Amino acid sequence: MKATKDAAFRFLVRKGDWVLTSDVARAVGVSRVTIVQHLRELLGQGLVERRRIGRAGMWRIKQSGSAERSAGLTLRSNETMRQLYAERDAYIRMRTKLLADPRYAGKFVAVLKAEVVDADSDEKELVRRVYGKYGYVVVYVEKVHEEKRILEIPSPERRG
Repeated sequence: MKATKDAAFRFLVRKGDWVLTSDVARAVGVSRVTIVQHLRELLGQGLVERRRIGRAGMWRIKQSGSAERSAGLTLRSNETMRQLYAERDAYIRMRTKLLADPRYAGKFVAVLKAEVVDADSDEKELVRRVYGKYGYVVVYVEKVHEEKRILEIPSPERRG
């Protein structure tokens, strides 16, 4: 259960902006009903935000600033989130080079202090090794692959 919640959190961190509930469920590989339970837990912990647009639910990582203060997050949580964002930003800056490097392309990488500290095709094994070597620190783990964007563009109706 915790793995599903962690996967949902990591997906939202990666996306950085509002994401539909169904997109989170699809990315994590669980049903929409299941992912809503985990997202509500993250909401209760003050880590994510929810917005309703009609019947659709959208989620994102809680943004910095007044929203975090109003949620009453602790100083430690704020620092952890700041570190996580910094590691994610470092990964984004390195992503193109990592894709070109056969040591990293298609594998999971662990980013710590803006450096890739380890890589593996098995995400769980990578995390075990990193925590074993560095302790339980904030580390960003991401699979190095081309992000596929799907654009849905409605076609104009043909009138005959």
